[in-house]
Amino acid sequence: MAGIADIQQRYESYQSNRNSQSNNSVYKELFLKQDGDQAFIKSIATGTPEDPYLAEIRMHTFREDGRWQSVLHTEDGPADEVPEGSIPSRKFALWAYVSEVVHPEKPKTGLAGDLDWEEKSMPSGKTMFIEPINDFKIITLSFGRGRYLWNELVDIYNDWQGLDKGVLRIKRNGLSTDTTYSIATVSDKKIDIPEDKIKETSELKPLDEYFADRYGKKYTPAANTNTNVTTPKDAVSTSDDDSDGVEMPF
Repeated sequence: MAGIADIQQRYESYQSNRNSQSNNSVYKELFLKQDGDQAFIKSIATGTPEDPYLAEIRMHTFREDGRWQSVLHTEDGPADEVPEGSIPSRKFALWAYVSEVVHPEKPKTGLAGDLDWEEKSMPSGKTMFIEPINDFKIITLSFGRGRYLWNELVDIYNDWQGLDKGVLRIKRNGLSTDTTYSIATVSDKKIDIPEDKIKETSELKPLDEYFADRYGKKYTPAANTNTNVTTPKDAVSTSDDDSDGVEMPF
């Protein structure tokens, strides 16, 4: 039983906590969901030929039965049924060790419990909130208009002679269809991967395998029997109601 205010508070808390990366999930992708979110990473991908931690993918994204679907496009075509005329988008993805995500706002406490995020005043005077991650994540990004984002990564690769030589910052700007991203080097920050985590790099699934497993079939509620699994919700939705569908990020 609950009153109007109770239900309203729980719903707002749920919506806010969707912005957190701390939700327990079997999926390993990192999604920047707020305008101004910044992830600080150390790439596991090197960018060298045959690098299993860097991949180009093509993805079909479409709305079906009130939910977003994403289906991998393979050399033989879509891995599962997609709408007629669907054109896959090109993305690149890399494995990285993510130390933290810096948010412009802190989600409200509630269903996800209290979030122990550090509050930090930036030189501009704006207050930001630091969410510790300290884990390996997959970063997936569009090539960008005119391949601008991919070109930023290539410039870093050429300057560093690799992608794993320092700290990178991935930043989201804007929301919905106005969203852009940027990739930049960070010279005044160092990320040391703990020794026990370094040992886990050999267990990271090659990205080609990960995306084939993750997006080789359309999502169906019947297949998602683990109630502890949370599916990323970062697509541009035509509805504010998230109760009946899973929004996909591509």
